[in-house]
Amino acid sequence: MPATHKSSLNKNYLAVFAIILLASAALLLFTSFLFFKKTPEPLLLNSSPTKPPISDLPNWETYTNDELEYSIKYPQNMIYAQSGNDVGQIPNTVFYYQKYTGKYYAPVIGIDVYPNSEKLTLEQWLNRRKSDVDAAGSKIQQVEGKQLNVQRAGVRAQLPLFSYVEDLTAEDLRLHSYVFQKEDKVFLLYYSESTRYRDESLEPIFNRMLETLEFRN
Repeated sequence: MPATHKSSLNKNYLAVFAIILLASAALLLFTSFLFFKKTPEPLLLNSSPTKPPISDLPNWETYTNDELEYSIKYPQNMIYAQSGNDVGQIPNTVFYYQKYTGKYYAPVIGIDVYPNSEKLTLEQWLNRRKSDVDAAGSKIQQVEGKQLNVQRAGVRAQLPLFSYVEDLTAEDLRLHSYVFQKEDKVFLLYYSESTRYRDESLEPIFNRMLETLEFRN
């Protein structure tokens, strides 16, 4: 066999061997990637590994409103009172710490209920409230559409709602509110903040109470 022809064959063998070696290395890397790749865990919204289930909340009482057919849990070291301030408003319920009894603008958690005989949509009702609040010199801001998980007749259900911040300038108060509609009524749940009580935040308690809200139907 001529030397030139033999040299050409050797080069071809080397080229084929190099291609096979590279392909094998690539396959090994790809297989290792698949084997060691960690499957991402699903994102659980509103979850906390340290938060106990509702049924295990110690020292929580249950407030029941038979007329409106709902119940909600609240901490045992809080008390509640009922009043009606606005025209056409069903008597509301406020929860607060006993140490704030008789003190103005103390932080509270409130449940206001309004009749909706005009059958306004939730957005229409909120726009009307915004006009009334603006006319009174206060302001509604940061309106967001959300969903609220509630218990209805023993079944978890989602209700569309709006969350917003309401600044009551004259009273030096800020209300963090959730408003949703159920049949012919509008429910407004909120917690308040005041510059006089900056060290007291009811947000964690409020969010926990929302999870316990239950309707009979």
